[in-house]
Amino acid sequence: MRTVLNKTTITKKGQVVIPADIRKRHNIRAGQKFLVEDMEDEIRLIPIQTISIKQASGWLKTKRGASELLQEIRSLDQEHEARFHRI
Repeated sequence: MRTVLNKTTITKKGQVVIPADIRKRHNIRAGQKFLVEDMEDEIRLIPIQTISIKQASGWLKTKRGASELLQEIRSLDQEHEARFHRI
């Protein structure tokens, strides 16, 4: 793992500028979200990976239709209600 050190400053508003060469290398764009990890002796910025709806389409595809799935959910709900009310 390559380590690169760059100097930056925190503004009065608490903002930190990530140097351009690091932004380019890690493909960081304006508006990107990060997790901030507060460790004992350091702070880490961890990019939150997002995917587009187009990339995610098809992940939850099923061979059953919506009405069949809804019927199954209702059946499971009825079983749960019957079990719960017996107690």
